[in-house]
Amino acid sequence: MSGHGNDSAASRQVLAQRILLLHPPYGDFTYPYHSLSYVAAAIDATGAEAEILDLNALWFRSVFDAGAIAALGEDIDTELAALDASPELDLSTQGRIADLLRAKAICGFLQPAEVVATLRGEAFYQPEAYAEARAQVRAFEALLGIVYGPYDFFNAFAAPAYEPTAARMLAKVYASTRLRRDLVALLRRHAVHGDYLFVGVSMPFSTHLVPGFCLLDAVAEVFPGTPRIAGGTAITDIVKYRCSDAALAPLRACCDGLFVGEAELGLAALLAWVRDGGEAPTQVVVPGEPARIDPSAQRYVALRPAESRDGRFEAFDWARYPPRYDWIDWRLYLAPERRVNYAPVRGCFWNQCTFCDYGLNSDRPTAPSRHMDTATALATVARLRAEGVTHFYLAADALPPNFLQRFAEGLIAQQIDISWSCELYLTHGFDDRFVQLMQRSGLRQASFGLESGSARVLEAMGKGINRVERVLRPALAAFARSDIALQPLFFFGFPGETDEDRQATVDLLIDHAGLFTPISKGGTFALLAGSAIARDPATFGLTNLRRAGEDELGGILDYERIDGEPMPDCVDFGRFNALLPHCDAFERPWAGGIDTLHTHLWVDRYGRAVFERLRPVLAGHGERRLPVAVTSRFDVEELIQNVLIDRTVRANPQGLLPADMAPLLAELGQPIEHGRPRRYELAVRPFGGMFAA
Repeated sequence: MSGHGNDSAASRQVLAQRILLLHPPYGDFTYPYHSLSYVAAAIDATGAEAEILDLNALWFRSVFDAGAIAALGEDIDTELAALDASPELDLSTQGRIADLLRAKAICGFLQPAEVVATLRGEAFYQPEAYAEARAQVRAFEALLGIVYGPYDFFNAFAAPAYEPTAARMLAKVYASTRLRRDLVALLRRHAVHGDYLFVGVSMPFSTHLVPGFCLLDAVAEVFPGTPRIAGGTAITDIVKYRCSDAALAPLRACCDGLFVGEAELGLAALLAWVRDGGEAPTQVVVPGEPARIDPSAQRYVALRPAESRDGRFEAFDWARYPPRYDWIDWRLYLAPERRVNYAPVRGCFWNQCTFCDYGLNSDRPTAPSRHMDTATALATVARLRAEGVTHFYLAADALPPNFLQRFAEGLIAQQIDISWSCELYLTHGFDDRFVQLMQRSGLRQASFGLESGSARVLEAMGKGINRVERVLRPALAAFARSDIALQPLFFFGFPGETDEDRQATVDLLIDHAGLFTPISKGGTFALLAGSAIARDPATFGLTNLRRAGEDELGGILDYERIDGEPMPDCVDFGRFNALLPHCDAFERPWAGGIDTLHTHLWVDRYGRAVFERLRPVLAGHGERRLPVAVTSRFDVEELIQNVLIDRTVRANPQGLLPADMAPLLAELGQPIEHGRPRRYELAVRPFGGMFAA
């Protein structure tokens, strides 16, 4: 194995066949993510032993703690005192002081024990108590962004874009010294074995990349010489979209291999490689070395025996090696009920959307659809229900209606009492009979890809002819006659879309607003490198496809229109989003966010109209001001004014500044000097702004 000598490889042969699997910060802390449950099953099938730690949940609970927050407050006071001793302050240092004052106010505001009690108990369902708990956690995330930067914890769930280069990613990794220190301490406390064959870190979303590689860097200190493997969808994406093999080379500093694709197919080869050395298997990319993965020849794991007869699929014994959930410590998660993500289906049965490019696909938008035998899926759900899991999310790109029907009928026949949710692709089969069947089986909410309310645009998207009238309106009417809540996913800016098309989307959403729980803002079209549009841009009126700026890892392309018209952006769509009854407070992982456990629980308790009730309560808790006092030799009021002007300028590159700020710009470059100490009483916005008078 490259990077590990023969002696090291030989010594690992005598070690126990134990693998440490880690889920990194920063992610949903309301329930355990499921990816490592499937990796553990694949490891079990090799005869090795998997040990799983959810360092996302462990880390969050260790820092969202009164003692840890008090220690942060002391560090903030120490840094403020050091900066106040400076002879003068440049604009950058003034900005740091402003942020530290905000962090100091937040430290005095937080009551983590009360928040945990609320989110894990009956008070969860009380709007005022829930809104206060949410405000506390959001303020804490703003605090983390200040003292744990450069990672942006406050906006982590917005799925930020990939860092454009591996070097930029690692610069953030190495600057995350406080996070790394925490992770080292947690590994030493919870990873009790030292003889791991390798340590694997799963990174499902782009938001995991910086903290995930920070975790791999921490692993090197705790378990020196142990091979480190990065995997997950976000890793597959940066391998798939890399501009060259050399673009991944810097990542070698933090890991020995990038595992690409489905674990069930490659774990045995990976174990042999880390144990015996030699050439890396095709599913492992060694950063900086030529990759041998070939997406066009990708094979997939079968979920039921019949599928293994197809040359694309390889068998796996799911009945004998089901996904493992025995590693979960339910006390860590901030929700009053237990939820498991379960994936009895993989891939997309429709697989024709022209804008889609998901995972390690080949010539289609995503992986081919496969599903487990219904009996196998029901047995797993029944076992987990007996262990106290009451809520399930069927995690799949799109669930085939025939599987849905058999699954729902099986739940009813076997009297498996669960509440479940999923993502749907609506077809003409979603009539009253089918929708009522799913409701009786326990389906409470489902997201679905609406994408657009224009039949013309939907046809260009590959979603079928006359879809609005033939499929969407009848299906939505059937759901309206049920109690199931739907969450529409949609975006603006598809190539060729007009304002009339966008208005059609708004009209369709408003016509069915009582069914949706809730309506979010529409996103903005992104041209993905492997999509059908990217493979044939002229058909969609596009030209000059290219990577953006210095991007070497991402899959989103810049482009131009053949007709020369300017590209639409989110500003153009603002007036359409303004027509929708959306609420910015509804985001992951909170109540109202798409596919969240909290949303599921609130719909369970109060029905799909609940978020109209919750909306004004959440909005009220977002406008609070926190007091903070500081004694300084500098004019803190001038400092705050300077910082506000500077940040307003940077947030408005077109120079759209209030008239009274313009004369002050020339003074910003001058440092401020100290004078006599003075006490200042301030009011701070914990998030959504900075200071108030």
